[in-house]
Amino acid sequence: MFALTERAAALIQTLIHKADMHPGSGLRFSLEPACGALVMSLVARPVRADTVFTFGNARVFLAPSTVTRLDRQTLDAHVSERSRAFFLRDS
Repeated sequence: MFALTERAAALIQTLIHKADMHPGSGLRFSLEPACGALVMSLVARPVRADTVFTFGNARVFLAPSTVTRLDRQTLDAHVSERSRAFFLRDS
């Protein structure tokens, strides 16, 4: 099952706040149709068919095409003064 670390949840909340989005907003994973690349974007709400995960105040929306790909993955984050990055690792 998809999971999220506290660092990733905190980064999602920070990005939502800085983008001045409402509290129900979240990070959405989808696939780029042309090449199958995984895409992350901040969105105001999930698409109807999305699977929604809530971790504290952070929300993650998985498009149907990403659910299997992200099964047994954990979203983590690296945050430093110079950069912020999400990354996936095996659960």
